[in-house]
Amino acid sequence: MLKNTIILLVQEIANSNTDKSKAEFRILEEFVDNAIRYVSAVTRMESQVEILRFRLEHSDYMAEVQRLDQSRRSIHNAFISRLKVVNRICESHGFAPLYQGSDNRYDQGDLAFQIVNEFSGNRLRDVITDES
Repeated sequence: MLKNTIILLVQEIANSNTDKSKAEFRILEEFVDNAIRYVSAVTRMESQVEILRFRLEHSDYMAEVQRLDQSRRSIHNAFISRLKVVNRICESHGFAPLYQGSDNRYDQGDLAFQIVNEFSGNRLRDVITDES
């Protein structure tokens, strides 16, 4: 659903061909890229937290977890920032906002996972189903 809405929005922007079109394309591209980066950062952090606790001394481990968390938070902030702009673009082209939920950061982050899942063709779900 999100993927289809994004594609329809891109088509609408292409058809409108205004002075803002190039900027809107760039913002949409950055938005999807930020979703990918956020999902990657969360996955990296979750896996490293589990692995590094066996490899590092406690103080080094805590420093690395803090660094990973700061990186994840920065990427999350970039995603949320782009989400707000994309919602305004949607409304300016007569589309419903992509995200209509609360200001809860966790819920907004879940949207990034949805986007990545839809653009990846639900491959992760298919792999898990095949291995079960």
